[in-house]
Amino acid sequence: MPDHNIPIAVREVLDFSPSYYAIADLNGRLTFMNKAMKKCCQVQYGADHNPSFVDDLELVSFYLHKRLFWSDIVDSSSHESITLQVSIGEKAGVYKFTAGIIEGRLHKSVLLSFVEITPKHELEVQLLEKNGFMDQFLNELPQMICSIDEKGLIRFWNQQCEDMTGYAANEVLQNSNIFSVLFPNPRYREQIIDKLLRKENGILRHVNTEITTKDGLSKVIAWNIVFKENPTVHGLSYWLTGSDVTAMHRAMNVLIESEKRFSIISKASNDAVWDWDLETDELWWNEGMSSIFGYNLEEIDNTYEWWLDRLHPSFTEQVNEKLQEHVAMGKEFWSDEYMFRKKDGSYAYVFDKGYIIKNEKGKPIRFIGGMVDITHVKENSDLE
Repeated sequence: MPDHNIPIAVREVLDFSPSYYAIADLNGRLTFMNKAMKKCCQVQYGADHNPSFVDDLELVSFYLHKRLFWSDIVDSSSHESITLQVSIGEKAGVYKFTAGIIEGRLHKSVLLSFVEITPKHELEVQLLEKNGFMDQFLNELPQMICSIDEKGLIRFWNQQCEDMTGYAANEVLQNSNIFSVLFPNPRYREQIIDKLLRKENGILRHVNTEITTKDGLSKVIAWNIVFKENPTVHGLSYWLTGSDVTAMHRAMNVLIESEKRFSIISKASNDAVWDWDLETDELWWNEGMSSIFGYNLEEIDNTYEWWLDRLHPSFTEQVNEKLQEHVAMGKEFWSDEYMFRKKDGSYAYVFDKGYIIKNEKGKPIRFIGGMVDITHVKENSDLE
């Protein structure tokens, strides 16, 4: 039955529109479908074998009711137009559906419009599947990976982040207080957030942060940071990849403290303290080389050869062979006595003692020791 509530001119305009339009009464019975809508129904409902199907508005109404919540549509569109994403027909085409109330001459009607978005919908599904795969892939990686948006909220938090910090993703994502938990010291927190959220091109490497885990432990994480488009959430984000460097950080602090102690001891010692880097062949001396043997530190060539050239010729070969054999065999302690030429050309009897430091693979990398002038001891023993 034609809808006499809608002017003929309006129906003609709708009839020739390429978009899908239909008009129904408040009970959901269709009173009008334009040509595009009829063609859509033929395709979607398989009405090719029943041409009169699209003329049976009651039957089409029945099929539409299977897909739409009519009472909700009427109630919502009474106040303002409503837009839904719906699937119509047995072939499950996806349409953007809009409904609005028309105040007619005789009664109210509902104007329905449909815009097919099946390709867009399929693309969104593919994107969701892709993001799901991406999430799974990022969760399997051995590194910590997280993403922080421009507002400073964490938007992605992989499994390694959970394992390392003890905080699950649902405790962290979009939690505005999470940084105060990870960085409880307010001054340190402000400095770290400033480093993390820098809008700079390229990658910020090795930004070390000390975090507090859920069980109260302190860990040091080295982050690499890149500012770029977020593939899973719309907008720009800071993507961070992190590694636990707590053990290395502590070892470095121990080494620094050890170096400080070594520097203090070498300054306080009356011996000529030396430090030989076996990988670079650089040989460092303390002030003892100047106070005991007369050489200014500026005129010393910091190499093994410089020291060897100043041994008395009768000791050079013997001391060198013994020392090189000691290093090659990786023995920890070495000592020897020999004559060493002072700056004034005279020779002093010295007692030299050193200790070898090895790397984690057992390779000698550093040799530390000290020379003591024992000339007076030798002279007194000769007199006896």
